[in-house]
Amino acid sequence: MFAKDTEVNHEAVIKKLNEIISARGKKGTDRNEQIALLTELQSISNANNLGPAISMKIMFNIVAAIYDYNPNIATCMRSEMWEKYVEFYQSILFTFMYMCSKDTSIFVSK
Repeated sequence: MFAKDTEVNHEAVIKKLNEIISARGKKGTDRNEQIALLTELQSISNANNLGPAISMKIMFNIVAAIYDYNPNIATCMRSEMWEKYVEFYQSILFTFMYMCSKDTSIFVSK
């Protein structure tokens, strides 16, 4: 995904994220490949400890890409895609709760 000599930092990951999502909705875009690329970017971000904000930004885009996977609103989402959606949505919630537990200025109530 990145060249060997590229330093993986916030700027490089955001640039790659924008590059991936810029293809969203265009004719000829392989939706499954887009989900795979975003998932790989998520792994790279986590491996380089770029923080929860970058992680959540990527996860929100993965969820959006999963919804784009099935453009026909009249049919159900495939079970594999639904399972991926649930996995990433849970990750978003856990990350948000982790961020809230570390930042006392954020208050979450029932």
